[in-house]
Formats: sequence, structure tokens, C-alpha cells
Amino acid sequence: MIAKVKVIAIDGPGGVGKSSVAKDLASLMEGWFYLDTGAMYRAITWSWLQAGSREVLLSSAQWLQSLKLHIDGSSITMNERDISREIRSREVTATVSRVAAEPEVRKVLTSMQQAIGSLNPCIVDGRDIGTVVFPNAFLKVFLKASPEVRAHRRWLQLGGPDSPMTEEELVADLRRRDLYDSTRSCAPLKAANDAWLFDTSNLTQSEVVEQIHKEAVARLS
Repeated sequence: MIAKVKVIAIDGPGGVGKSSVAKDLASLMEGWFYLDTGAMYRAITWSWLQAGSREVLLSSAQWLQSLKLHIDGSSITMNERDISREIRSREVTATVSRVAAEPEVRKVLTSMQQAIGSLNPCIVDGRDIGTVVFPNAFLKVFLKASPEVRAHRRWLQLGGPDSPMTEEELVADLRRRDLYDSTRSCAPLKAANDAWLFDTSNLTQSEVVEQIHKEAVARLS
């Protein structure tokens, strides 16, 4: 039997609130920290968008391993430059799913994430954490909600009436990303067989965090 590691894996589609839930959960668990794998993929995407010969670079292990990526909480640096704001740009958001589907990119970042998780109790969110990165996580959660619910939440985050995108546009974007993420050949989005399928549609973020925290504490005791 494979030994379990002290990792809480939180997977789910885009816009379901994985990152916000993971951050809040980490603040409740002393000695645990939040590993933002999405930011890591965004950092690689940003670097790729800045570079030339793009098609070649994504399959180049040498190029990927030459990037000096450092993550410290919400701060992301690449080659000693703080790119925490740059990785949230619309261009990066529109491109990150494609970059994240590249096998060599996933191989390099998965190895980095596993190294971090083997040394520190952490809460990790993404799309393949419980299936690929940490299949031996002691707690796996798969968050879900309809595209309409997720789009409304994101619309509010973007400023509601002042949002640059309508709810209809956000729904269409989420549906496109869901299809792409769930059908890609490399590490597709899916729940692990032993994951807790958690529908968040009718719950507040604090209620979701509370329930996951309660389950984690129970399993650790």
C-alpha cells in the first residue's frame, strides 16, 4: 500500500473557487501552506509569450529547466523578476490551458510540485492534483458547480456591472475551457476515484472551507 502524504488535493474546473478555498483553508491549518500550481503554469505561459521560437520552446526540457521559477505565497518570481501581476493578464489567461496541456511542461512542473509536497504539509489546487501530481494525497477534494454559477461568481469578482465581460461571455469561456481541459490527452481534468465530489453551487466560500477543514482535521486525528 502506498503511504499517504500530508497533502490536501483540491481539483476542479476553472472558476469553481479552488484557489480561494485553498488559501483560506491554509490559513486555518497551522504548519500547512498553500501551493498555487495555477500560478506556476501561468508563469511558464508568461515566459513563453515573451520568448521567440515559441513552438519549439514548450517541448524543450532544456528551456523549461533553465527558467528560475520561485513561488513564495502569492509572490511569483521568474529569473528574479516579480511577475505576480503579469501572470494574471488577459493574454496569459487565454493561453494558459494550451501551455498546461504540453507534456514537457507538465512533466517539469509536476516534478517540482512533488518535491515541494514531499517536504512540507501543503494544500494544492489544480486540475490533476489528485490523479497525477499527488495520487497518494491523504485527502482529495473535487469541487464542482455549473458553468452558470461559476460565471456569476467570476462576474462579481470582476466588478459585476463594471466587468469587462458579460456573464454570457464568461459562461461561453468556461464551457470552452471545460471541454479543452477534460478532453486533452495529457492529464485531463477528472476526479480521482477516491476523491470527495463536492458540489459548491449552493454554498458560500466560507461554508466550503469549513466543511473541508472539518474533514481534514478528522482524518488527521
